[in-house]
Amino acid sequence: MMAVLVVLVVQSSGAQHPYSYPPMPYEFRYGVQDKYNGNDYGHEEQSNGDSVTGRYYVLLPDGRRQIVSYTADHQRGYIATITYENTGVHSGTHGNGGNMYG
Repeated sequence: MMAVLVVLVVQSSGAQHPYSYPPMPYEFRYGVQDKYNGNDYGHEEQSNGDSVTGRYYVLLPDGRRQIVSYTADHQRGYIATITYENTGVHSGTHGNGGNMYG
């Protein structure tokens, strides 16, 4: 049998050059509205590269919509405000109520 040993020697210059990229602005948004199954949720967010603002929402089982609005940056961190819409009680069922047989 023959065994082969390969040794690789890498010399480091000692100076590391980390990559530094400028902040990148972005924006995204999505939403789902499925009235048959009762799904209603979404999210939108935008950033100028330094701070982020956005909101996401979901339809709760009692018929209210919960909305979380937020901002985030390096100085203040993540700050969220939660609000509710449509305070009426939800009635009725959607879909098959979780019964896999319909």
